[in-house]
Amino acid sequence: MLKEGVLGDSEAIFTVHVDDGISTATGTIATISGPLLATVSMFLVKIEGQGGHALHATVEPIVAASFTILALQQLISRETDPIQSQVLSVTHLRNGTALKIGNKTHLCSFFGFNGMEMSKCNAYIDMKEEESRLNPAVTNDESLHLLVKRVSGFMHGPENVRLANKFMAYDDFAFYQEMVPGVELSIGI
Repeated sequence: MLKEGVLGDSEAIFTVHVDDGISTATGTIATISGPLLATVSMFLVKIEGQGGHALHATVEPIVAASFTILALQQLISRETDPIQSQVLSVTHLRNGTALKIGNKTHLCSFFGFNGMEMSKCNAYIDMKEEESRLNPAVTNDESLHLLVKRVSGFMHGPENVRLANKFMAYDDFAFYQEMVPGVELSIGI
């Protein structure tokens, strides 16, 4: 849509999300200046073993995947400044469908591991660079945030305008914000 010129000559853009009441009460507007949502990238790891009926004779990728997941949980805490907000999640693990037969394993949302030879498995990492570029962070424009805050206060009362909470999610709205200044705000439902 951006390539087709959907924004035209827009000077500012806004998007509104509903909030189910966790952080924004019904009838409340929440907004914040600066970063609101995270930058997100995705990747896929495939760990391959050798399946079979005699499990003692197989190369079990689930064991390698289990060690990998445990190691990944330490990656952020050991490699990142604790003041920086970062999350690394293993969001999907799949290993065949047979209960008695060892299968190949596919592990998603994973960053690297050098202990595969210990498990006799092979690992392949796809950073998904061609399919999904790095999603930028939603970063609200300061002057537009102040405008939203002022107009919302006028329409709903200043007591119903709150500071939005930052959280680790992403929104395609950030791509629009790369072209035109904008604000993402929430309305409590």
